[in-house]
Amino acid sequence: MKTAGITRKRRAAEALQKRVRNERLFAKQMELNNEVRALKREIANLDEEFKTLENS
Repeated sequence: MKTAGITRKRRAAEALQKRVRNERLFAKQMELNNEVRALKREIANLDEEFKTLENS
C-alpha cells in the first residue's frame, strides 16, 4: 500500500519530466523542473522512511 504512493509519485515525476522536454517556454520549463525536483525529494524521503521501518 505504502509503495503504491511512491509508485504514483514516480509516475507523476516522469510525466512532469516529459512535459519539461516538450515545453517550449523556458520559464515554464524551469517551473516544471522545480516541481520534478520537489517530487523526487519527497520520493527519496519516503524511500528512506520505508527502509528505516523495514529495518526496525
